[in-house]
Amino acid sequence: MKLFKKISCLFIIIVGALLLSACTSHKEDKERLVRYLNNVYGENTYEMKEDPRHPYYWFVTLKDYPNIPFTCGVSHDWLAMGSPFIHSDFEETFCTRALAEYKEDHNLGDDVLSYLHPVNFAYSTEVTNLDQLKESYDKMLDFINYTSLKYPILVETDCFGVRMDISGIRLKSSRRNLDGSIDTSIYRQVCNAENGKLNITSFEEIRQELEPQLRTHPEDSNGFVFVVNTTSFVLGSDTLDDCLYKHFELSSTTVEELQKIKLQPGENSESYILVKDYNDNSLEYYTKVTVQVKNLSDKECSVLDGTLVKAIISDPASMYIGDVYFEFDKRKELTADLYDMLGTKRPSTSEEESDGVPYKNIRVLFKMKTYFKEIDSVTLSYQE
Repeated sequence: MKLFKKISCLFIIIVGALLLSACTSHKEDKERLVRYLNNVYGENTYEMKEDPRHPYYWFVTLKDYPNIPFTCGVSHDWLAMGSPFIHSDFEETFCTRALAEYKEDHNLGDDVLSYLHPVNFAYSTEVTNLDQLKESYDKMLDFINYTSLKYPILVETDCFGVRMDISGIRLKSSRRNLDGSIDTSIYRQVCNAENGKLNITSFEEIRQELEPQLRTHPEDSNGFVFVVNTTSFVLGSDTLDDCLYKHFELSSTTVEELQKIKLQPGENSESYILVKDYNDNSLEYYTKVTVQVKNLSDKECSVLDGTLVKAIISDPASMYIGDVYFEFDKRKELTADLYDMLGTKRPSTSEEESDGVPYKNIRVLFKMKTYFKEIDSVTLSYQE
């Protein structure tokens, strides 16, 4: 009986302490929220009302925008015993309101303007050249001017950003997918509010950035796609200039030197080395792609315009050769038969041991390291 009384008293004390803590916490939360609102919007610029259904939520209305209430709340992670944090739907409420009002009176054509957290607004357009992009940019700029004037609070609170999502323009770095399609997605943050001021990237800046990267030569549908780590190359279609925009570093020479070199019809270039450090699951790879191009046209061309016909890949973390995936984990010995994975035979002649075995419209040669079952290099050669 005495034990039961002790347990009951202890339970009453714990419950009382929790209730007292909750009351104190609620008062502190309101004070914390007031400090936050004063800091963000200024004192005496808003009204707040507690949500009767949720003790940790308040409805807030800015006096300059009396018809746009938003919600603020204070969250607690009781188990983690961390500091409470404030959350608000101010950004979403005002951004979606501004977006809806603008769309009522403005026609964007085929372009799409949407709210997207955390960039605020995403302006999507599909174009094929920079002149068409300029037309979409002007529409986007009109939205920026309209919204920043009607809802300056978005700028003042640094909640105004616009990202332009562009598709349809082929860049030298555009990824050729394994199915032959081309990923022409370009994402550019063109507007951002910082310290209460708008920073807008001019179209001329965008033009100067994209113009040198435009891919001007046609795609060869017979080109063979291979992927090194996460970067795709196309034998028989990519030029050396395209390869220089694939986020690899040219280590064997300089672009200035390459600009001086000419190739005659049918002439092969020297080999050029592209390198890139790559981290995969805490393993470091120093991937090297040695490329050779050829003038496949009937007139003289710059070596930069030569077509990729050979690639030797050293120290890759992974590769796709066509649609066949290879993983080269340095922690494990390579036990699989790489030729068998491709569905082709191993080299059996001196020519195949030198140039590789036929696979579709290329030749493939795997070279292993001498003392450990690990890939040394993969050679891919285009067959015209």
